[in-house]
Amino acid sequence: MSPLGLTLAFVACIASSGLVHSQTSVGGGAGHALIFSDHAVVAQNFKGLDTDAFTFEAWLSTSDYCHRSAIASYSINDPQATDQQHKELTNHFVIFDPLRPFACHDFELLDLWPDWKHESCYAAWNHSTTANFVSRKLSWHHIAVTWTKAGNGTMKIYEDGLLMAETPTGKTSQMRSGGAFMLGQEQDCYAGCTDKDQAFYGLMDEVRVWRVERTQEQIMKNMRLTDGPFASDRNLVAYWKFNDPDTRDGVGRNHLQAIDSSTYGNHLTLVVPPEAHPASITKGSKHRDTNALSFEDNYALNEHISGMPTRDFTVSFWAKTAPYNKSRPAQEYNTFLTYATHIPDAATKTGRTDGVFVDDAIRVWKYYEQFSNTGQVQWQTIDTVGSLSVHINGNRDGNGQLNENWLDYAVQWVDGEWHHVAVTWIQSSGETQLYFDGVQQTPFWHSSAGDVEMRLPSQGGVNRMIGGGTNRLPAGSLVLGQNQECYGGCFSPSYALHGEMADVRMWDRSLSAPDVQTDMWAASANTNGLKAEWKFDPPHVSVGQNSQGTVTEASNKVPDMGKFLLWSDSPRWEYSSAPLTYSDGVPLPPAAAGAGGHAIYLNDQQVMMISNFEGWPSTAITVEFWMWSVDTCRWGSPISYAAGSYEEADNQFLLFNYNDWGVSVMEDEGVYSDHTSGLASTDGTWHHIAVSWQSSDGRTSLYDNGRKVWSVVRGKGKSMPSGGTLVIGREQDCPGGCFDSHPGATGKVDATSQEYGAQDFFGAIDEIRIWRSVRSEEDIIKGMNTALRRTGSSGGKLDPGSKITSHPDLVAYWDFDEGQGYLVKDKTGHGHDLTLTHDPEWLVVRWMAVCGDGVIEGPEECDDGNTKDGDGCSKDCLIENGWDCSVTSPSLCTSASGSVYTRPPPPGRTVAPPPPPGASGGGGATPSSQDDKGGKGSSGGSSSKGWIIALVLSLVAVGGIAGGAFVFRDRLADMDIRVPDFVTRAFNRRGGHSGLDYLDPEEDLDLAPEFVGATRPPQGGYQNLPGN
Repeated sequence: MSPLGLTLAFVACIASSGLVHSQTSVGGGAGHALIFSDHAVVAQNFKGLDTDAFTFEAWLSTSDYCHRSAIASYSINDPQATDQQHKELTNHFVIFDPLRPFACHDFELLDLWPDWKHESCYAAWNHSTTANFVSRKLSWHHIAVTWTKAGNGTMKIYEDGLLMAETPTGKTSQMRSGGAFMLGQEQDCYAGCTDKDQAFYGLMDEVRVWRVERTQEQIMKNMRLTDGPFASDRNLVAYWKFNDPDTRDGVGRNHLQAIDSSTYGNHLTLVVPPEAHPASITKGSKHRDTNALSFEDNYALNEHISGMPTRDFTVSFWAKTAPYNKSRPAQEYNTFLTYATHIPDAATKTGRTDGVFVDDAIRVWKYYEQFSNTGQVQWQTIDTVGSLSVHINGNRDGNGQLNENWLDYAVQWVDGEWHHVAVTWIQSSGETQLYFDGVQQTPFWHSSAGDVEMRLPSQGGVNRMIGGGTNRLPAGSLVLGQNQECYGGCFSPSYALHGEMADVRMWDRSLSAPDVQTDMWAASANTNGLKAEWKFDPPHVSVGQNSQGTVTEASNKVPDMGKFLLWSDSPRWEYSSAPLTYSDGVPLPPAAAGAGGHAIYLNDQQVMMISNFEGWPSTAITVEFWMWSVDTCRWGSPISYAAGSYEEADNQFLLFNYNDWGVSVMEDEGVYSDHTSGLASTDGTWHHIAVSWQSSDGRTSLYDNGRKVWSVVRGKGKSMPSGGTLVIGREQDCPGGCFDSHPGATGKVDATSQEYGAQDFFGAIDEIRIWRSVRSEEDIIKGMNTALRRTGSSGGKLDPGSKITSHPDLVAYWDFDEGQGYLVKDKTGHGHDLTLTHDPEWLVVRWMAVCGDGVIEGPEECDDGNTKDGDGCSKDCLIENGWDCSVTSPSLCTSASGSVYTRPPPPGRTVAPPPPPGASGGGGATPSSQDDKGGKGSSGGSSSKGWIIALVLSLVAVGGIAGGAFVFRDRLADMDIRVPDFVTRAFNRRGGHSGLDYLDPEEDLDLAPEFVGATRPPQGGYQNLPGN
């Protein structure tokens, strides 16, 4: 399903529970909230803030402890400002870090560690505040931040109406209007230059901005009200209720703005698609007129492209980006093109993986990071600002380092002019060439299967071979202007293209240098081997409903190339459960469940389990469920079945790490090269996850939204015992306990001996089924769609179809529709009821029809997969006069004249989000504090020399052991997968190995301590988290 729909429409696929009908859920009195997961929404040209005081208010719900995120930021773009003023105005006002919150006005640096001179904003708060808005149970908390010029720039922070921190900041400059007000991110340049590690992950509701300092009495009086006399106060300059979705007819629709309910009209823009326009390109004596797409944190997405080259290829395009200015940052990482698909029958070093998802099957991007004379380039002098990076058949996550394949080229693209880029690749050898403005370039950095090499171009450069011998599938997801870290999504504004592209072309052969030089100036592409050409001219670009545009392929060489959708990523709508009240203090009514019923929110304060599970599948199993999470901090484990003690029978069946999925069967969790999949499902959308296993050959398969995304061998020839303990949402190292959790979690926890850190599931889960057979991909898709069939096209009830609860292979089925209590009933009648040990967090599932998703539901009469009239099924999903539409999903519509319109259902999406925080990269050159007090020397010279000799010998021995461990890390994988992972990271990340292997959007790239918004390095692996 495309990410630009209302993502919580997963419940359209709720399996038949016997309750499924056309009833839709209804939001409660708090209406809707926005779910942020590395999103940024902005109101530019913000009005009403020319003032000497300021107040920000919002309701927050987050369990994210590992990102020092920005709740809100406000920046000013003043062309007349000095460089120093520009840096301060970029942080005109920032509210930062929900776990240890502080706020800043006109500080160049938010935080710096160490900060001997007390230059940063956090130093003004003495590096400590007492408020905390992070909740393990995703509880809602109200934040209010005030600033006034009086009292030497006094700031105050309130939590749930209580004053928690206060400080004179020394910043007394007046607030200014006309800036960019952003929610969910911190800006390092005006309206952009965001950082995924400073993104807000959680829900936000009832956001208010005032041009006065609100008193504590005013804050407490109005914080729980969603309307009232305060809403018409002229000092209220922005009020975003997030109640924009109109779902009264049971049909969800896209919403491009969050409307400002104040009188100032500061509407938040959620979706801004790329725009097409004429472009003129001149280089020397050559000139051509063409058409281009302008990108700014948006994308062109072809999620169902087919006919892509599987072997040799060439891709070329013209592009223009903002010029580089060291003192005034522009977008630091610009992604031009990414293609995500699978490598079939991938050969690993163990031969255990028969398919690998590659989000970087083809990726071309540019960075402005400087690494000259650093350990990252072996202390060589090379200007890396404006370099291009090319990835072929790669994925930085999962499967060891098998698919870490890329080359970097120091082309020094730092101007704001048009340039031509062409990449060629030969499958048999992996030979890769980059042409920049028609000139062949020499790479300075090479990574192949995790082995890295660096050599200056003046010395001949590095090996040009990457990914040799591997094939891609012809069907996948092609994106312009964004980096997809999962199939068709997982976008981050930090790596969005801020610039333009023109004349994108693709061939299934490797073009020669003369071919590239001729083609770059040709109005139409060389047709020999041409697969696709996108021109962005009026005949091929259209703008439809809600400004949603499309781009059609121009050459018509391949019929299955499909269309690009022009859109942008944005936070998702969800029912709000913020604790709002009427004016008399009576709580507003909660959301009412519809056909989708309820789900349950899990965290480390809950244990949901069955002891003595009789009838557990022994030699074949399929587990499937729906889940939602924005937790990128933990290795969340939804399913854990244990029948014995640690490392003997605790991992009989374990599905772990929703940030990089892995499977363990009968203590077999694979080796280093196939331990995890490189896929995840924590992007804030609902995912249908399924995993199957059979003993005969050990075949273990993982599915995401009906698409098979990973297949490995686990537990071949083994049999799982019955009578064990099943725990949902926690990883047990002994039956019913020994949880891998943070201190303070419910149950028996030993945080000091954990292999991978906390593995608790933080998010919602629903519709769990366990089968004693291996379900096929078709079965899994049918299971997702069971409840979607209808008795007719007149708007009647949905037909639940065959009673899935009576299927002989169905062992257990929990639909969580109780909505209350401490017991989740097994709908099969087998008596496998789940017990909840602590107060449950029941959630109303937001269920409604989504017109245009290819699924008939609710009041829809048809759904053919689009929202346009004239094809039998109207833009409102009603059957048009003179047409008849089938009750299948999607609809097949036939007119009275016999013409037929049909659209195939979109395949499910695989997901590979960013790696778990702290797993790699980050902070590289940030200075650290060191207490060097010296010590007493020895009185004897020989003793001193002996100490030195001993030290040298010790270092040599340690170095030899470490070097051997690195060389033989893959063999060590068979003994313990943690050993090569530890060794590789020690060499390849922050340690002595001089590699640019974290020059990748999936890694932390904050390398310099002086950058605006610097943050301190991680404070250790485990923290005592709040228990609220």
